[in-house]
Amino acid sequence: MVNNKWLAWIMLLLNLVLFWLIFSMHNMAAMYLMAGIMTLDAVINLICIYSKH
Repeated sequence: MVNNKWLAWIMLLLNLVLFWLIFSMHNMAAMYLMAGIMTLDAVINLICIYSKH
């Protein structure tokens, strides 16, 4: 979960692009974007967890 408002908006925009890629049948690009979104989310979560301590 993203605690920064700007990062949350960026994640939402990336997910909207992902939906557009899926509906326009660009499946390989959608898979790469999905992997990037998931990796970015995991890295941001780890940074938030460890920066609070």
